[in-house]
Amino acid sequence: MMKLFRKESLKSKSLTKNSNNGVEQEKQKKKRKKRKSILFKPEKRAKVSKHSDNSRDDISEISFTLDEEKTILSDGRSDFDNDRSNEPSDSEEYLNESVDTTYSSSIMDEFLKDTSDERCYNDEDFSTIARKKSMSPFEMKNSFISEVDSSDSIESTLNELIQKSQIDEESDSDSTDSGCEIHECDTEYIVILKYSQTIKLFGFCDLKVLHGKINILGHSLNTSSTKQSVYSPKGTALVTLENTSNFCDDTRKLKNLISKLSKHPILKDLEVRKDSSILLFSKKHDTTMNFIEEHISQWISPKKTTFPCLEINPKGSWNAITLPTKWNEVVQNATSQSKILVCGGKGVGKSTFLRFAVNCLLQKYKAVRVIDLDPGQSEFSVPSTLSVVTVTEPLLGPNYTHLKTADRSILSNINVAPDPDKFIECLKEMVKEDLYDENTPTIINTMGFTNDIAFHLISSIVALLEPNQIVYIESSNRKKNFKKEMTKKTLTEHVKFFTPDLKLDFNFEIEKIPSATDENVGWSLQPRQTREMCILAYFGQMMKENCSTLQDYKLPMFEVDLLDISITDRNNSSVPLEAVNANIVALCRLVNEVSSIFECFGWGVVRCYNPSTRKVILITPTNKDVLEQVTHLVVGCLTLPPSIYMNQEGVVGHIPYIMASDLKGFDQMSKRSRIPFDAEKK
Repeated sequence: MMKLFRKESLKSKSLTKNSNNGVEQEKQKKKRKKRKSILFKPEKRAKVSKHSDNSRDDISEISFTLDEEKTILSDGRSDFDNDRSNEPSDSEEYLNESVDTTYSSSIMDEFLKDTSDERCYNDEDFSTIARKKSMSPFEMKNSFISEVDSSDSIESTLNELIQKSQIDEESDSDSTDSGCEIHECDTEYIVILKYSQTIKLFGFCDLKVLHGKINILGHSLNTSSTKQSVYSPKGTALVTLENTSNFCDDTRKLKNLISKLSKHPILKDLEVRKDSSILLFSKKHDTTMNFIEEHISQWISPKKTTFPCLEINPKGSWNAITLPTKWNEVVQNATSQSKILVCGGKGVGKSTFLRFAVNCLLQKYKAVRVIDLDPGQSEFSVPSTLSVVTVTEPLLGPNYTHLKTADRSILSNINVAPDPDKFIECLKEMVKEDLYDENTPTIINTMGFTNDIAFHLISSIVALLEPNQIVYIESSNRKKNFKKEMTKKTLTEHVKFFTPDLKLDFNFEIEKIPSATDENVGWSLQPRQTREMCILAYFGQMMKENCSTLQDYKLPMFEVDLLDISITDRNNSSVPLEAVNANIVALCRLVNEVSSIFECFGWGVVRCYNPSTRKVILITPTNKDVLEQVTHLVVGCLTLPPSIYMNQEGVVGHIPYIMASDLKGFDQMSKRSRIPFDAEKK
């Protein structure tokens, strides 16, 4: 018994000892758990809860099959240290949201289920949404597997993955603060713009509003609007776009739109607030803009091939269109009988106000008539003309992007200062025909001439055109303003200088508004450069995909018999035939022999001439029916841009019409169409 008892005692002691060892082992195991956050063993399944800020309802399972044990560290500390044994670490949460493996088919199903849900997120959830949209699931899968195989630290792998995909927290907060989300989809941009937020555009593209409502330079666009071409090149103030949609009138349409867009891999899990606008920017194939860029030394648009030729909110110093509140108040009070004359100095924003006013008025009226009296910077035609144009489409770019055929055009001079009397005679010829329509508002654009006799000229313009409202744009820089105070009394005192037979005996109001260009900080095109770009744009409309130079034989050409056509200068003096060769000419009809006033129908380039037959070959985009009204080819008003001569394809040796010689002195400047002779290359 004793022996047996002894054996039993020894057995019980061994059991007690083993139980004590088990307690110690359990303590050691807990200590090891404090040093490790999660231990994944082969074929082991770990439950990870996926939660947002307000809920922890969704739970998904991630299955891992690895050849060896892997350890995931979370910020160098254990979840158990904070008594969070049932909550996932940051790396686990990210893993649960974005990682898929070929070994688990349930993850993809869960991911697709999440993307199909149409739930709304608050502002705090946008950073998480941005991370989901930044990467396609296939990119995430491949990247993560390759990194897991090469490193034991999953945390470092995730950090590298975040850097490569550019979805770090800092970039997410920047896009959220700007109120703009930009998604690059194939050859298009999908932009989500929050309510009242604005963006600046650099480049040119086609714009379509998929949801919401926006305002761009006074013109409103919504889902029912057609696709619009927007031009915002370098050298001019960048176009600004604002979201003015503060409600969603059709939630079902919005859900259907999001469902369609979410089919694109980049736009999965797309979430849009009801007051946001969804914009589609697509690439615009514009042969005219391509022709312009090939013949200028400046780059005026982003250099892109696949995506639209556009940058949104570009970095650096740029001039942007910022409209004063006073501008909108003046335009909103306009009616169909309004005849608004816009005046001010150079660079105060007259052209910008003109485009803004036209765009606003087109919201209420089918057309707006514009009388353009600025021959140096014409808005709708090649410079050196006074024109009347009927505008039916919004103006969403600088002048050389929306040239139009004028209802009537009178040939003038770029600089009116040397011969102001001739300018007044041209204006009198223009007003012989009825310029106004009772049901169409009219805007009168004037030149930025403010020195010397400028106030006399503006007084005569007011007397001849009889506007019912004068909008005077005042600059904070006094040098840009008129030397006289803009009042009805001062205008009456100066009207007799050029038009002694006229009086200001009609009613009109004078509205003074601030300039929108007083704080320009970026580079701007010079007036000469803008004029050359207008000339390039005029002839660029003839270009096609397989025709990109003025030397191409596929351009529209006309043979002109000089027995029926006269070659003169703007004063109707005869000019030798050789003077028009390879030169730009105005296609005109003489309407006043006494004052030598010409009506202009268009422009052309003389390709060549035949002195024996007295015929010339003319390149022009003008229609044949219009050319039958031409009686004079007027030379000397404009010159072709030098790049037209310099960029001639297929020329070997000396370039035609370009002279090579030595400069005679340091004080003599070489002209743009004259190349200095290099003796070393002789």
